[in-house]
Amino acid sequence: MITGGQLSGPSGGGVAAIWTNDTGELLYHYFPHRDTLRTMAILPDGAHLISGGDAASVKISSLSDGTVIQTVPGNTEQVLSIAFLPDGSGLISSDVDGNILLWLLSDRSTSRVTTATSFVRSIAVTPDGSVLLGGANDGRVRAWRISDGELLLTLEGHVGGVNTIALSPDGLTAASGSADASINLWQVSDDALIRTLRGHTDAVTSVAFSPDGAVLASGSSDRTVKF
Repeated sequence: MITGGQLSGPSGGGVAAIWTNDTGELLYHYFPHRDTLRTMAILPDGAHLISGGDAASVKISSLSDGTVIQTVPGNTEQVLSIAFLPDGSGLISSDVDGNILLWLLSDRSTSRVTTATSFVRSIAVTPDGSVLLGGANDGRVRAWRISDGELLLTLEGHVGGVNTIALSPDGLTAASGSADASINLWQVSDDALIRTLRGHTDAVTSVAFSPDGAVLASGSSDRTVKF
């Protein structure tokens, strides 16, 4: 995850490394969890880092020095993914028990969006902040309305679990990367499969759109990045 002049990422176990993205200088190692660190993101304010790990905990820390400021309650098993509401007012987390929780920064309250039937490995929020997409272990992508947890659609097309999901900046296209080594592009408005991208030889672990939505980047367990 990059913001301003800093980049962060898990580096194995419960440790993460924070670098400057212009010079590559290692600023410090980050030890927020006692066990495996699964997911990280930087808050929209650019000053705070959030992380989730195997100890069913989500932690908010200072990006400047890694000091843990708060532990977010509610998850009951290892936290797999974190996403922010676009306006920065809250965050959503998913865990192995299928819990998808919304935590609001204003009053620090936690509420349940839904409990998924198959645990959700990766989540993304639409640009208007109203809908959550989740890629699940059963190979499906589901969309829920955040306000009441109603299931809006289910996308089927992978034969392996969905490891990663991303939305285009306009929110019209979703990309899902799977353990089956494929990437599916979906038209969110009518749950249509646009195309399937192939080329990786192992599980796709990360997908991301460029800021203008014209380019999709993917990373894989085959140790390649493709555009």
